[in-house]
Amino acid sequence: MSMPYHRNKFRNNLLIFYSAIFLMVALLVITYSYNREKQYRILALNDNLYNISRIADNYININNIYETGRYHKLDSLKRLLPHKNLRISIIDTSGCVLYDSFVPDYETMENHKTRPEIIESLNSEFGTTIRKSDTTGEDYYYYVKFYGKYFIRSALVYDVTVTNFLKANFKFLLLLLIAFLITGVILFIVTNKFGESVTSLRDFT
Repeated sequence: MSMPYHRNKFRNNLLIFYSAIFLMVALLVITYSYNREKQYRILALNDNLYNISRIADNYININNIYETGRYHKLDSLKRLLPHKNLRISIIDTSGCVLYDSFVPDYETMENHKTRPEIIESLNSEFGTTIRKSDTTGEDYYYYVKFYGKYFIRSALVYDVTVTNFLKANFKFLLLLLIAFLITGVILFIVTNKFGESVTSLRDFT
């Protein structure tokens, strides 16, 4: 009676050991893949907003807008850009708003020097944040780049479209999970067979 018991105990211990290792590796890979996917999507959105800020900066320089102060010319550029929910703001180094595509009377807007995205852009290559606008009352994903004489802030209304874009691709993670489950079943079968072989060899010796 004790021989089958020891045989099953050894096989079960072996199965638990390999299952624990397998689960740890699976969790690490899935967590890493999830975070990597989210970071990739944030990076893609930042690159998109950076390109828009560069276009705005080139437009300002070509049309001498900073020297003349005719920031209303940027309305023409805004109509050419692809995102209808895109908001462009130009802010000087003192925090004064020189232009805002969503606010007609932008001259009356409060000082933006203490806005978190502005502060971050002074200490880093750029600044980003998700917050509610004190001016429009809407939530935005803000991206700010400092261009020496002024800040260019590109922002997208933080709606369902942007939220869904920033989410990790769960289809990919589901496929990864299925692949691990299949591998787990194969590992279970192999471990079980291996355990039986070892215990049989022990019985033989």
